[in-house]
This record gives sequence, C-alpha cells and structure tokens, in this order.
Amino acid sequence: MKIAIENIKRTVLNTLLKAGAVSVSFSFKLLKHTNWTGLYLSTIMREYERNYPYYMAYIIRPKNADQVVSIEESDTYTETTGIIMQGPLKQENNFTVETVKLYAKMYPGATVIISTWNNENAKIIEELKSQPNCVVVQNDYPQYSGILNVNYQAWSTLNGIKKAKELGLKYVWKTRADHRYLRKGAVRHMRLLLEEFPVDENVKYQRKRIVTAAAYLFRPYWNMDQWNFGYIDDMYDYWNHDFVQKDIKSREVTEYLKKNHVKWIDRTRKHLEAETSILLDYFRRMEGKEPELTVKEYWRRLSAQFIVVGKGEFFQQWIKDEFGSKYDESMMSGIYIADDTTEKCNSYIWDFGMWLALYKRELVYKEEYEKFKENRY
Repeated sequence: MKIAIENIKRTVLNTLLKAGAVSVSFSFKLLKHTNWTGLYLSTIMREYERNYPYYMAYIIRPKNADQVVSIEESDTYTETTGIIMQGPLKQENNFTVETVKLYAKMYPGATVIISTWNNENAKIIEELKSQPNCVVVQNDYPQYSGILNVNYQAWSTLNGIKKAKELGLKYVWKTRADHRYLRKGAVRHMRLLLEEFPVDENVKYQRKRIVTAAAYLFRPYWNMDQWNFGYIDDMYDYWNHDFVQKDIKSREVTEYLKKNHVKWIDRTRKHLEAETSILLDYFRRMEGKEPELTVKEYWRRLSAQFIVVGKGEFFQQWIKDEFGSKYDESMMSGIYIADDTTEKCNSYIWDFGMWLALYKRELVYKEEYEKFKENRY
C-alpha cells in the first residue's frame, strides 16, 4: 500500500512538472521576440522569495564562442600550456566544439587537447580536428571503469598529458569535455600562483605546487577531480593512477550510502569516491606509505603542496543535469547550504582566501575539527 501511494505521488508530481515545463517553454517562445526574458525571470524569483526564506538570482552564460568579447593576446603563459578536455564529448548545443573555439579567443596560444574515446561521433571529431588550436587523442576504454569511472578519467587524462609532452608543452590545465571556464586570464593567473608560492622544501618528489579546488575544510583529501593545473611532470605523476580492478557505478555507491548512512571519512576509507581515491593514490605512489586520514594531516599537505582556489573562481560551467544540480550553484560554491548546523559546518568551503590563511598560519587547526569528518551523508 505504501509503495502504491508513493507511485501515485510521483505520477502526480511528474504531471505537474511537465505541465509547468510546457508553460515555461511557451512563455520563453513568446518572450524571445520581445526581449522581456529578464522581467519574466525576475517575476518568477519574486514569487519564490515571497514563499520561501531565501533570495534568488540568475546567471546567463554564452552558448557560443562568437558571443564572447576578448582582446587577449598570446603570451608565454598560454603558449606553453595545454588545456586537456577529457572524457565523452558533449554534443548538446555543440558544447565541446564551442568550448574549444571559445578557448581560442580567451587563451590564445594555448593548445587544447581533446582526450576522448574511439567510439565518439566521427563528425564532431573531424570538426574538432579542424580547429587551429585543437589536437584530438582517441583512446580505447580500460577493461574496468573503476570507482565512479575513475579509471576512465585517469586514463584519458594521462594520455592527454602524454600528448602535451610530445608537443613540448610545460604546463597542463586538466579539465573535462563537459566543462567550460569563462575566466579571462585564468592560465596566466594559475602560472603566476605557481611562481608566487614555491612547493615546500620538504616535498622532494614535486617540482611545483598543483593548483586545485577543494570542497569542505573538514572533509580530508576531497580535492576536486574535475580540474587542476600544474607543471607537466607533476601532473603526469598525479594522474598516473593505479587502475582499480573492478567496476563500481554511481548507482551502486548511491544505494550503499542511502542504506548505510555512511560517514564522510568512512566513504574515504572504503574507497567509494573518485576525488579522494585519486589524491590518496598519488601520495601512496610517491611516498610508499598510507596517508593519515585526519583533518590535521590534510591541511598540512594542502599548505605544503597545493594552492587551493574557490570552485567558482574561474566561472565554471558543468553540463551535468543530475537532479537539476547544474542550475544550483549555491551549494556547489558554498554560498548557502540549507541544512547546515554548527554540529556539521558543511558550509565551510575552501577558497583562495581560506587557503592563504592556512598557508600564512592564520587559519589555525584545532583538534575539535576532527569531529566534522564524521559527518554523515
């Protein structure tokens, strides 16, 4: 009986959502010819604000490269940098191709390396190859996908780095084919950060720091796997990931987390997330020992080996409509997390200012912070 009621609720909700979507679609078709879109969106947001204890805002991003104004010029920062876009091509709105064109305007002189799969759309592959700033690498899939496709990600990234080495490039910005970054001067900015902050003298295996983004202050080793930037040999070592000899799909992980209500640190211990798996594997391979899974040790490594910037600092766009998450930037950026409490502190998110305070020893570790790594999903 309970299941039947839930099914009825779901059916009713889907019907309402579809009806609303049709209404919205029709409204935008009318507005397309009147340039009143901003007024329409503002009206919707005002109604939302009347009914909920939150404010709303919207961001408009260009779909096509010809919408972007840029007076950037090629320089030594971009000419020696490879921008690796790895993974499956995003075909909707010609997203990956338009991103390559956009990067030619925003980061002139940089080489975009598309590292994707042999079964991708041949027509799009040819269009990418025709772009003057673009090189395409096509790969066979590894035997196993690994944890949340981590083997796929590491393999395509590593082969992109190998191509960058062949081309004589010195720096690599690892991104994804379903991502786009709209920050002008981003390559120059990251190179300047590496020049300003040398790696700690006690770290013997890393030539320079790696620029990365990270999530929660108190979630050890959760550095983003979506992008990072560094000297090419460091990036090769970082992404030369030991393959996981099994397949663990997203649905399996999600069901396990829901069933067991797992703690953050337990998910790391059980190797159930790609981000921590990649970073911890890097430390194991380079140091020959298991890293200590504490907030204190994580902070020490961030201070010594990395430069952390905010996840939204480069105006990241991620075309991944998972539960509508690509439209909700408040949680991703840490602006606001609705169910946060002082017992969780989930809204404490790394950005450059927070990392700089750590580096300058203004952000001081306290033993009580270790309790936050026990937060549950």
